[in-house]
Amino acid sequence: MNKKSTLSAAIGVAALLAGGTLAQAAPLVTVADTVDVFFNGLVAGRYQSNVFSQPTATDDVLFIFGPGVELNVGRNSMANLRVLFREDFYFYNRFESLNTQRANLFIDGSYANGPLSADAGFSYVQTQQNTRNTAGVAGTATNLVKRDLYDAYASAQYDFTEKYWASGGFNWHRTDYTNNQVFGGAYANYDTYNAPIDLYYRVTPKWSLGPGFRYRYTQTEATTGQPSRHYNDYFLNLAITGEVLPKLDANVNVGYQIRDGGGVSGDGRFSLYSGFSYAYSEKLTLLLDVDKDFGVGAQGTSTDAITAGVGARYAITPYVSAQADFDYTNTQYQTNQTNSAAAGREDNTYVAGASVTWTPDPIISVTLGYSYFMNSSNVSGLTYKDNVVNLQAVIRY
Repeated sequence: MNKKSTLSAAIGVAALLAGGTLAQAAPLVTVADTVDVFFNGLVAGRYQSNVFSQPTATDDVLFIFGPGVELNVGRNSMANLRVLFREDFYFYNRFESLNTQRANLFIDGSYANGPLSADAGFSYVQTQQNTRNTAGVAGTATNLVKRDLYDAYASAQYDFTEKYWASGGFNWHRTDYTNNQVFGGAYANYDTYNAPIDLYYRVTPKWSLGPGFRYRYTQTEATTGQPSRHYNDYFLNLAITGEVLPKLDANVNVGYQIRDGGGVSGDGRFSLYSGFSYAYSEKLTLLLDVDKDFGVGAQGTSTDAITAGVGARYAITPYVSAQADFDYTNTQYQTNQTNSAAAGREDNTYVAGASVTWTPDPIISVTLGYSYFMNSSNVSGLTYKDNVVNLQAVIRY
């Protein structure tokens, strides 16, 4: 996805606002002209109208304080490394029992030399938040689901000739539900491994197309009501990337995907990943994303989801920018579950938001945002709404 939804930015402060993008800020400490150390933290205040993501809403005000440190190695060289660690402290006004602290670790590196470029990274993010996937389980009306999210990736691009090039990589994701016992062991920890490869032909110097293939393996752990499962996904696709038209950048993988295992053997579907960015003017950028893919629910069951999103970014002045977006997701929970009462669940999720960011100085960025979230489900008790107002300052020096 090329854009970041405003609701995700508002609700997932710990995971998604890791340090901002204030590249002009001078480092706190410099060592040997190649190692820069920054203080990188945030403070935020948030109002949420539906803290527990329930049909009957309960609101609260939350304060977040997140001190952190950032290390950059390899300035102006072929290889560089960035490490960021931040500890976020959550303080609720009404529900003090939810007060907690959440850790965030991000490691990213890159290398470029001649025809070869490569990237690799790792992240560890702790979250405390109920979602549409975790809704409907006993205990979520009075408590929040805690998760540890692990992600690692490595990717490379190599130019064989002026016309032919390839990209490939490996990705790993793990979700651990760390307070699962509070909810009777209802949630399934899981691992997902991805191995994509694309072969490209440069139609013009600015854009390329070619065949692509991705293998994905997902392993879920057993819950109190569901067995452990595994899924194999085979995605054969056409890949398109680059500036396909003047001012229009596209990244598209479209094709046919087969999922087997976990009770959905030989289930083939049309699949799509796409992101479009149009530079309407120097100040205004328009965004469009459309994705369709298999997934996995919080109980380890197979899902089939399609997401469409539109957005815009506008630079009002050199110091003030604005963003707005709208996203729609249709999620179908496939009938591979031992609990037949939950089979056939279908959700329609709507997210809309807008934010304004003020950057008066290279060391500070202040954002005010509003988000609206609605999940509509054909299963009783899973339809709810949420409103979020978020004010935060990211500090990096």
